[in-house]
Amino acid sequence: MAEISLSYAPERIELGRVFRIVLEVVDKQFPVTPSLPPGVNLVDRTNPEKPGETIFYLKASQVIRNAVFRFDGNTDGIEIQLDCLDRAGILERREQGEIRLPRRWPLWENVDELKSSRSIWRAEDLERVLAWGRNHPEDQVLTEAESWAAKSDEVLWNAIAKSEVPRWHFANLTVGCPVHGDSIFKYSGYYPWKTDVEGMPYKVQCPVGGEWYPSNNIEEDDYTSGDHPDDGYGCVHGDTKWAFVGVYQNARGYHFNSGIKTLSDAYVQTGDEIFLHKIRVMLLRMADEWAYLSGNLEERFRFGGDDLHYRSGIPPRWPSQAESVGDLNRSGLINYCISLAGDFVKYAVAYDLAWEGLDDDAEFLQMANSRLGLTSGEDTRRYIEDHVFRVGAQTVMDGGAHSNLPHPQMGLTYLTLAMNYKAGVDLADWLWNGGGQMRYWIPNFFFRDGSAFESTGGYNGMHVDATPPIARGLSRLQELRPDEYRNSGISTFEADPKSKMLYAHLAELVCIGRMYPQIGDGGGRPQEGNPPLGKMYSMSRQMDTSEYAFETYGDAIFARSIWQGEGYEPGPESRVSPKDVKDLVDLEGAENNFPTQIFDGYGIAVLRSGSGDQSRALWLRYGQARGHRQDDMLDIGLFAHQRNFMSQLGYPYTWSTHTLWDANWLTHYRVKVQGIAPDVWYRGALHSISTSPNFQAARADGEASRDHGAGDTRYEVLGDQPYSRWAALIDVDDTDFYVVDIHRATGGDQHWWSFRGPHGEVAPEGLQDLVTWEQGTPAGEHIGYGEVDKLESDDPDLHSLAHLYNCERGQVNGPWGVSWKLSGDSGLSLRMRQLAEDGEVILGDGKPPISSMDDPPYQFRWAVAHRTGQSPLDSRFVTLIEASENDRKIVQDIETVPVQEKDAVVLRVETESVIDLVVNNAASGPVTPDSNDWSFTGDYGFARRSEDGVRQVSLTGGGHFCFEGFGVYGTFGTATSRVVGGDFGARQIILDAAPEPLTNLVGEHLRIENHTRSSTYRILSANKCAEGVSLHVDIDIRIGEGTADGFEDGIIISHTHFPLAGFRYYHGARLVTPCGDVLTLDHIQPDAVANIESGLRPLSRIAVKAVNGERPDTGRLQAALEKGDSFTIFDLGVGDTGTITMTSYIRSTEPGRFEARIGPETTLALGKGLEGTARISQNGLDRDILIIEQNGMSTLNLAETGLGNVLITL
Repeated sequence: MAEISLSYAPERIELGRVFRIVLEVVDKQFPVTPSLPPGVNLVDRTNPEKPGETIFYLKASQVIRNAVFRFDGNTDGIEIQLDCLDRAGILERREQGEIRLPRRWPLWENVDELKSSRSIWRAEDLERVLAWGRNHPEDQVLTEAESWAAKSDEVLWNAIAKSEVPRWHFANLTVGCPVHGDSIFKYSGYYPWKTDVEGMPYKVQCPVGGEWYPSNNIEEDDYTSGDHPDDGYGCVHGDTKWAFVGVYQNARGYHFNSGIKTLSDAYVQTGDEIFLHKIRVMLLRMADEWAYLSGNLEERFRFGGDDLHYRSGIPPRWPSQAESVGDLNRSGLINYCISLAGDFVKYAVAYDLAWEGLDDDAEFLQMANSRLGLTSGEDTRRYIEDHVFRVGAQTVMDGGAHSNLPHPQMGLTYLTLAMNYKAGVDLADWLWNGGGQMRYWIPNFFFRDGSAFESTGGYNGMHVDATPPIARGLSRLQELRPDEYRNSGISTFEADPKSKMLYAHLAELVCIGRMYPQIGDGGGRPQEGNPPLGKMYSMSRQMDTSEYAFETYGDAIFARSIWQGEGYEPGPESRVSPKDVKDLVDLEGAENNFPTQIFDGYGIAVLRSGSGDQSRALWLRYGQARGHRQDDMLDIGLFAHQRNFMSQLGYPYTWSTHTLWDANWLTHYRVKVQGIAPDVWYRGALHSISTSPNFQAARADGEASRDHGAGDTRYEVLGDQPYSRWAALIDVDDTDFYVVDIHRATGGDQHWWSFRGPHGEVAPEGLQDLVTWEQGTPAGEHIGYGEVDKLESDDPDLHSLAHLYNCERGQVNGPWGVSWKLSGDSGLSLRMRQLAEDGEVILGDGKPPISSMDDPPYQFRWAVAHRTGQSPLDSRFVTLIEASENDRKIVQDIETVPVQEKDAVVLRVETESVIDLVVNNAASGPVTPDSNDWSFTGDYGFARRSEDGVRQVSLTGGGHFCFEGFGVYGTFGTATSRVVGGDFGARQIILDAAPEPLTNLVGEHLRIENHTRSSTYRILSANKCAEGVSLHVDIDIRIGEGTADGFEDGIIISHTHFPLAGFRYYHGARLVTPCGDVLTLDHIQPDAVANIESGLRPLSRIAVKAVNGERPDTGRLQAALEKGDSFTIFDLGVGDTGTITMTSYIRSTEPGRFEARIGPETTLALGKGLEGTARISQNGLDRDILIIEQNGMSTLNLAETGLGNVLITL
């Protein structure tokens, strides 16, 4: 066995760059003596007297192919060959595995074009921006730009982060500082280390002690000295590695890019040519480094960054070699792949400015000649365009600029536009019709309601923010080269009927005009002092996005996003008229006043009431994000009093504990069932939503299934559903309200329920035998903080239970609660009270698990309820939630009303002014009380009594609800029909029947379902047609489009991407062919394959559902679809069931006058002892109806009136 072995060595190196050869040496072989080829110098080496990993740092100064390096110990040795090459050698055409090098578009083809004019900046646009800059000197970035301009060209040339020294984001996400440990994480879970890019090269500083790491100095070719050396591949002490140099290098890369952006901004605001000169120097330096990375892939960001730090398990010590184009996915260049797309935009804009006058910049051309041997302006421009723009374009197509979509496509658009080559139409074709997938951007990458597929806020916002630049860029390319683009097949985003919804969704999801529901890794955590939230008009913070939407669609919702409640002054690049914005805001109002809404594509119901500063909103989540998702199914949240009372923890404090903590069920407001099989997954579906005065509610259910992976039948839908949640927002008056939350759980043998308040004083009530657990956690009295190995369960989702501390445990023998008095000067409190009979409650503090317990960055107090029992355990967590001022209890008393049905929950809620009766029947049907003052049949209902008697009764999904002789005596709460047709692409659904009058169906919600799917739409119009009733609905029915590019038995192969696949998204959906054939889908398996010629392209396998146990063979599929045919996938189809769950209510507005919303065949009860007639007003028509006594109640038969709103006068 060799006693000197090779751990790492590159195959090819470039002259002048430090490289390393790494050996593993046993004890008896050291010291090792190197024998180096001519022109190669030893720069540094690790301790020659220390066995084990031995590293030689070397630099070559002359070209040698197959250079031989010899390393000898006492009795053993090793010989290594590699190529020492100049730049021409690095860029020679060769194949590395299946990868063609260099990676420069078009691969192995010469391009005889050069940029011939400014193409991003129109002359009139540039003049307008310069005029804006002259008028806004306070907005100029001159101080920073002048600092960059003051640097010598030599300093700028050397300011770049060198590719041979790895870059990485995080020094260490778990250990912290070598000296100060986890106390460093108080400053940040990701980036606690300080850098001084120009003053302290290759060093980072601990914010606690102020000491600098590493101990060596790479700037002086010292790679090994001191106690904490880091050569760029990490400071390694045993099993711990710190990426000190990588963090510095990453900061240096961002610093360099910020200089280019700053200089560009300064030029367009001043017109000062000195800024263009400096841009040229920096772009040429970038071109030089990217040229190297086009031929030497292993020194791109990924190979020394992600691959060595971010893999599961123990990551490798040294980079591996790329062998396939797929290995280039996420590779980046100097900078990280996710930021690279934005870098492309910066460079394109900067070059478009600096291009003009470049040939006349003698000082710059002299530098290009002395540094790179370029002899003319044309040669220099070609060098920049070849190695920034062509290399950048190929990087996008290789997936090397992988980022939040469509940022790579945005970057490619700008690169293509900056070059403006005739051949650039091929790049635009790839962008739209090929791997860039922009042809399918809106139908395939956004849910039916226009929402993107990641977390709310910035992540979903950025999907939309990057869309207008692509649209404008493609339009500009077509304007510049009409002949080349005329037959390109490139359309516009606006041609898609869902396009407008992308922008509207960003505004409509904002609650109380201040914040969006925090879903997934979005938003921030609550702040100390609990200050009021600032105004918000869109989840996008990019003014350009709102301006584009306003320019394109002209709606008031977009004008308000521009106006921001205060006024609008256009930015330097805006084309929007301030007068147009002001006129529309004056006409329509400056504030959005959204009603209760559901966003059924994304999966969230938002109940809204109140106005102005007294606005409130309760949201219920029932969807699944595809990116930056958390375990938040059936989560809820509450906004009121200008604050987010039930905030999520927002963007994870660190990725190292994302699953354990930030994304875990425990840090949300929901139930966890312990004991469900680990292969059971579930998605949610809205069951019903109800709106009436003072009372709004929504119910969503978890749909459990097993995912069997590949195969004819991927999903197995389970009959037993583990989760259901019903939440109601109930107004007492204009300022006071409360929430009733009923979270049902079935299965397993333990149920956990989690709740957390904001910063403030915490006071429990109603718990018996409350004791302090000094060392215990919710996981157990004898399980300490972080001791997950002591848990009896193998479910990793329960590890969070061992991460609360300062715990108290109390027994539940009846109602209990906890209140949080908010810190700060608001005088507000959050209070929850739970109606329970058994179990236990553990109160505990939570913090980021990586942080110090002594001084954490945040600390909140949790209340965790816990029930145990025989499997399948059945639980109902019934909770009252209220937010009030001055620690005032809005609800004076709440109690459970006894009824016979076990699935029903009935609550009596008493406030200072009213008594409410809240009825919830999960099974739907009769609810039988012990008393005889009320009666009920239905899904759920609400009744209110004041000192003047019963004032309101609301009933959802049922036939009867009367309280003390007042209410809905009889009605049809649900209307069920069948889908018989429709133009689904135009959002038209035809049902075989629907309640009359059809015009009053507008605003109702239609649930479409079959045994595999359930979706809800809001009805915008309803009309009779030959087949039945034609409905036009609010959101898209399409859920995908694509092309058929191949066939196998039961499978359609498509080069179309379907990123929303998963969570049964396409299970049971209908694929419609051009000839009208309908195929029902089982699932879609999306993937991407490497194409040697053009980078990455999608490859999706669309599995067609078997019919009568037989999957369709290739012949049958080809009979329905020809190769190359386009198809559309719809959410629903003929034969599905349509259900309208209606809410009927009657409310007394003053003595003898009532308002009501009634369903079909409705009879109302007006009280007792009334005689004569009542006048009914509906749609401007009046008629009198006789009052009839039934069962001691004075009733009014409105069967002939039909569905709709009515006014009743006695």
